[in-house]
Amino acid sequence: MHKLILFINLLLIFPITVNAQQNSITFGVVPQQSAKVLATQWTPILEYISNESGISIVFSTAKDIPTFEKRLKLGEYDVAYMNPYHYVEFNQSTGYDAIAKQQSKTIMGVIVAKKDGNIKTIYDLDGMSLAFPAPVAFVATILPQAELKRLNISYTPTYVSSHDSVYLNVSRGFFPPVVASYERLIICQQKPCLL
Repeated sequence: MHKLILFINLLLIFPITVNAQQNSITFGVVPQQSAKVLATQWTPILEYISNESGISIVFSTAKDIPTFEKRLKLGEYDVAYMNPYHYVEFNQSTGYDAIAKQQSKTIMGVIVAKKDGNIKTIYDLDGMSLAFPAPVAFVATILPQAELKRLNISYTPTYVSSHDSVYLNVSRGFFPPVVASYERLIICQQKPCLL
């Protein structure tokens, strides 16, 4: 809750210049989950900010991370919630500036496998096909792939468009493990996996 309040205050403190012809601001959110889930999470926040600022803020996402990246590259979002890789990639070329970031928090993720499966350690992933959301999803692809490489674990990546799609693929048995990030191996029967 404290993070939400800080986020709202930052948006109110650092006002976004709205063109006289522009009636609204488009707020893009990286599609780590389904559009329905993201809209449920973000719409109340954006409505609150709209009411407090007097500026209409419209929620927007994309069907998958690569489409979101194309929209970032084209500058289609006035404001965007993105991962660190996207910021590095698009802040200079498109002009996105950071107005808020997490501080003093180590990025930590998981590798998830079915509880009744054969995956017990990270080394059991060697030679397998692994599901990732997108080639440049920072925490869910770039970091785990770097760790797998460091450990000399070979794998075949398949990109399935979102974080939720990764979990869905493993729960349906299309992929033995799910790579959501690399810090821990969590054995789960189904999503959500409570950590």
